[in-house]
This record gives sequence, C-alpha cells and structure tokens, in this order.
Amino acid sequence: MITAKAETSKKCVAIDAGFSAGPANVGIQTKAGADGKISGTSVAAEFKNGATIVAGKYDLDKGAMSGSLHTSVNDQTDVAVSFTSGGDVALGANYKIDGESNVKGKVDKKGVISLFYLQKVRKDLTLKVSAAIDSGNLSGGNAHKWGLQAIMVM
Repeated sequence: MITAKAETSKKCVAIDAGFSAGPANVGIQTKAGADGKISGTSVAAEFKNGATIVAGKYDLDKGAMSGSLHTSVNDQTDVAVSFTSGGDVALGANYKIDGESNVKGKVDKKGVISLFYLQKVRKDLTLKVSAAIDSGNLSGGNAHKWGLQAIMVM
C-alpha cells in the first residue's frame, strides 16, 4: 500500500509519503519552501517479525540517525533498546501487572532511571506515578524528580 499527502501554505509545501508491504514500512517526509529550498527531510523504516520490531530513522538535514529494537518477551513483558548516532542509548521495559495496571522502567546512558506506575481506577480515570532518579548524582539538590498525574477522559 502506498499513501501520500501534501499540505500547502504560503511559505511551504509539506510532503509525507509511505509504503507498506507485508511486515515492512518505509516513509519519507520533507518540506519545499516557496524559495525552492528543501528542508526537514527524513526517511524512516520499520520491519516487524513476530513479536519483534526493528525501526530506524535518518534525518538528512542533521545527518542524524536513530533506531530501536522492541520485542515482547511474553504476554506481560515488553523490552526495548533505542540508540542515536550521537551516542545516546536507552533500555526500557514494560510489565503488565493485570488488565488495569502496569509498571514501566527506563535507564539511559547518563544513568537516569525512570520509573512509572499506571493504574486505571475507572473507565474514565487513570493515575500515573512517576520518578526519575539521577544515579550519577544521588546527593544532588534537584537531581531527582517525581510526579503524580490524573488522566481523565470525558
């Protein structure tokens, strides 16, 4: 399947196009300015094989690349790793406790450990508790963060 769209304004034309064949998807997006200058160009690809997804993106303007590998270990556990050409790396996991709650965790290359607990209280209310711990700066003043969020759907 091929999809494409173009959005126009006085300043530029934004173009998105995608191609999908079986387990593979490829896409490109770019902008053409009124002055003829091309900018904001990026290309992305994704391949899915069973419970594993490999994805990558290349930003032509920045010369930057990023990618990820995601897999489901079982019905309750997902794990992922992401990277950038700038050397950033992150490892993450999601564990479904039951149909109404789950725990997520992530560690990045700087040693920041992020933890999330989500609980669906009612069909229209979800609570989220989060924490970010800077393991490289345990005694720092504002090195750690925490949050509580109520998400209501009307």
